[in-house]
Amino acid sequence: MGGYSGDAPAEFLLIFKTGLFDAAKTFLVTDWLAHIPFSVLQKNFGVTGTNKFGNIPSKQLYIFPGEAPADDPVAPENPQGEIPNPFVYAWSQDPIDHFDGGSVRIVDSSTFKASINFAAAEVTLEPGAMRELHWHTTADEWSFFLEGDCRFSVFTETAARTYDMSPGDVGYVPISAGHYVENIGNTTARFLEITDSDQFEDISLTQWLALTPPEIVKAHFGVDDETVGSLSKTKNRVVPGNK
Repeated sequence: MGGYSGDAPAEFLLIFKTGLFDAAKTFLVTDWLAHIPFSVLQKNFGVTGTNKFGNIPSKQLYIFPGEAPADDPVAPENPQGEIPNPFVYAWSQDPIDHFDGGSVRIVDSSTFKASINFAAAEVTLEPGAMRELHWHTTADEWSFFLEGDCRFSVFTETAARTYDMSPGDVGYVPISAGHYVENIGNTTARFLEITDSDQFEDISLTQWLALTPPEIVKAHFGVDDETVGSLSKTKNRVVPGNK
């Protein structure tokens, strides 16, 4: 359960590990209690009187209006103590990795201890910049585009597909599939990369080639020593547009 106390409309993203999510099959406590006899509810909660759990909604509540919570709500004290790994995390306060052309901010179980099934990166791209060619060896990726116009390209062993993405669009990258995202608009683009893993891990194509014996790289791609020597041996998750 959750609530919102702001003055403007809010948006939030729900991510599920299963690809078979159905809102109609979500467990809702109001729907459950609507199917429990009133006497059983009172016995269970140890209360009496018609005004105690006598106004349970007859239908489930999914998104509904309510009273705004206090500005500084205090959670009930738990006699069992606090949980060791809280289920909320202030990702916005984490440091940002800045690159020439954009930025990346990562959250995974190394900082958000309770997040053992998901990791994510918030990526910004300046016009013309791109999220470098890379792949993930441990997880599929689910991309959600928040701002700007991007080109999203995915290569697998059976197909290559390229799409133009706008805010609200979603992309999917199978595990080990090569992909990139390029800002094709005139404003800063922002999107989320979400993986079903406890650590955010990626393989940079540029770094991989730079750390491969040069003769192998030259034989595969027909490039010269100068080109191989110019490849970055450190990971640059964002690369700038042409200047």
